[in-house]
Amino acid sequence: MIWGQFVDHDVTLALGTGMNCELDNTDPECVNVKIPEDDEVFRGREVAFIELERDAPHNPSKFCALQPREHVNRLTSFIDGSQIYSADNDLAENLTGSGGLLRDMQHPHGCPFKNLLPKQDPDIFCVSKDPKRPCFATGDDRANENQGLMSMHTLWLRQHNRIAKQLSRITNFDAEIIFQETRKIIGAQIQRITYNEFLPLILGEQTIKDFDLTLLKGKAFFKGYKTDVNPSVFAAFAVAAYRFGHSLVQDEFRRFSQEDFNCNNHEKDEFSSIPLKDFGNPVYLYDKCEGGIDSIFRGLVKNAAAKVDG
Repeated sequence: MIWGQFVDHDVTLALGTGMNCELDNTDPECVNVKIPEDDEVFRGREVAFIELERDAPHNPSKFCALQPREHVNRLTSFIDGSQIYSADNDLAENLTGSGGLLRDMQHPHGCPFKNLLPKQDPDIFCVSKDPKRPCFATGDDRANENQGLMSMHTLWLRQHNRIAKQLSRITNFDAEIIFQETRKIIGAQIQRITYNEFLPLILGEQTIKDFDLTLLKGKAFFKGYKTDVNPSVFAAFAVAAYRFGHSLVQDEFRRFSQEDFNCNNHEKDEFSSIPLKDFGNPVYLYDKCEGGIDSIFRGLVKNAAAKVDG
């Protein structure tokens, strides 16, 4: 589930209108969903409507021709790690550190904990009110949605910096070349995991074969790239088909321990779970006594996603 969300944030993010769609707003750009009076779930929580604004429309080149409405994708449609590095030039520059590295933040508990993502601008909303345990800044605005996604972003930040440091030791590249070469490697790794591991689980091996999505073996290079094909993501995929992933979400993130990796030598195999209602709260990644990111990843590996709800 987390890999699906991580890849989704690599390829799709619609441009909004910024409109305030309160219930009495009759603007056609607002498509609010009114909750029926007899709906016990939402009405029981005093929710009368779900505020919903339409995505900003793409302005076609032929203004005189009536065409189907399409939204604007703010991201690159390629799997290229843009959720790590950002598709926005200013943010991308802000995330870049020295020597070809990405900026990171020293863990508040110091050694043996590894560095975390840099802290988010305090002016941006964050669930955590603790200034010592802030939300994180990444290449995508949605990285703080849940602790599994935050952990995944942290993993790839560390991977970038690990590769960049290795390149600096074995080459004479300047910082910019180190950064760009590392980014190419990171993008290739994300592509390989997606096509070699994730998609076969989602589509099935037969569908992978039918649509010729099997990766080439050995050191063979793919030579079938077609420059005349529009690589843009279909709106039907971005806003509907790929949303099957929402049904994979469990109602909690379980966290598992490891021998000699806890405080007070307690012998529990499992730490307290992160409930769905607390998704978005970054404090769990700072937990010294409950394993931090490591215990979250053990939970993601060990605990199955929910079944797809057709």
